[in-house]
Amino acid sequence: MKNVVSKFFCFSSPRHDSDPSGRDAQDVVGTKTPSKSKSNHPPSGLTHKKPSNGASLRKSNQINNHNSKIIDLFSSCIKGSESKTERAQNIFQKNRLLSLERKNKARADALSGSFDTAPDTRKIVEKKSIKQIASESGVSTDELEKHFQDRLDDFFEKTKNSNWRSYGEYTPLVENLYNIFLHSQDEQAPSWVKKARSFDSFVAHFCPQASKKSQSDLISQIEYFCRQSLPPMLQRTSRWGADNDNTQPIYNGPRNWLKFPQALVTREVIEEARELINNGYWEKDDLFVHGTGSAAIDNFAKNQAIWSASLAISKGDKVATGEFASYISSHDGETSVSGGNSGLGNVYTSEEGLSSQSYTMQRWFDEFPVTFGISQTKQKEYNVHNKVERSYRNPGNEGITVGPIVPLENVVAISAPKADEARVRSWIETHCPHAQFISYEAATLLDSKTLLGLLPH
Repeated sequence: MKNVVSKFFCFSSPRHDSDPSGRDAQDVVGTKTPSKSKSNHPPSGLTHKKPSNGASLRKSNQINNHNSKIIDLFSSCIKGSESKTERAQNIFQKNRLLSLERKNKARADALSGSFDTAPDTRKIVEKKSIKQIASESGVSTDELEKHFQDRLDDFFEKTKNSNWRSYGEYTPLVENLYNIFLHSQDEQAPSWVKKARSFDSFVAHFCPQASKKSQSDLISQIEYFCRQSLPPMLQRTSRWGADNDNTQPIYNGPRNWLKFPQALVTREVIEEARELINNGYWEKDDLFVHGTGSAAIDNFAKNQAIWSASLAISKGDKVATGEFASYISSHDGETSVSGGNSGLGNVYTSEEGLSSQSYTMQRWFDEFPVTFGISQTKQKEYNVHNKVERSYRNPGNEGITVGPIVPLENVVAISAPKADEARVRSWIETHCPHAQFISYEAATLLDSKTLLGLLPH
């Protein structure tokens, strides 16, 4: 039987697989980790936004697709003309559909209740002035640029050919860089401050000779700062046994939290999760997911596809994210450990779901991690048509290769931080209008087997 995969239910580590040349394979835009029944009315207190025409069309298509697959599935079972294997597959898929409908009803019921509010216990800090930054650094405002240059030179010298990485020592520097970035948007700011508007302009001004290894380490420092001081709209509490009050001060608070058994969640995220249950949510086993960063999506738009690193390089594109930009040999500070100088020939994915931020990359403070949800069925059909053979297995937990090209038409969902929803939705409407936006926070909630403690184990 043709593989029947239904996605929507309307209420109802570094990768090292080898490519054909024998080299380890690498994702073009993934990043390497440092270590390698809902009613028709919204619940009280939360409102649902009226969907756009595009969203309405997507929902209608999703419902029709779901219903037609159920009809086809049951019809094939009734006909009795299929083989024993096909009959077993039909029964399995039917049971899966029914199971997921029960699962969605349990989710909706759990999220329809009221929740206790919780105060934001973390210290909220404000943007620092240039004068304050200089004073805290022990220099005058006129000397501040040189102070940054000296500190950066020290950082890049220490990291260019070593495996050294310390997140505590340079946290004050990166925090000041974040504040300089905030001032860089001001047209009256000094010219050197404006250079902090983007990662590329910053590197070109302060460290044009910095090795790829050093740049990778700087990116890791920035990602660490953003995780600690610009946290998302869902904060797990069970990890530390306290309401997340033992981390760094934050710049993006306070928030009106609602308390779950295992997390603090904002109202916006709960509302989104409720809408997804009603409109349809992509389950893990229907997707290949590919983590990347916003620095890569301009190329995706231009090419109307996700390309492997080697293909991107051969076509003259700059590979700004992924192992090619982050997993750098300490021997020379320039060569990708897995991709060499040419990059590897596969787009790498996993089946971890839309909450996965594995292999994502945020190079600068205005960038964000992003995960592309790829229809397994569509990508496999595309590969068959283009004579691309892949096993779609992951025996070593090193990633699933899906070929050198993933057309955007095969992308059915895109996840990113809730705070970046407007930007991602704008990109989707322009370049991939059939895809669904899902925040990492809502995906984390829905991917949790217990809804972060709301449901029994």
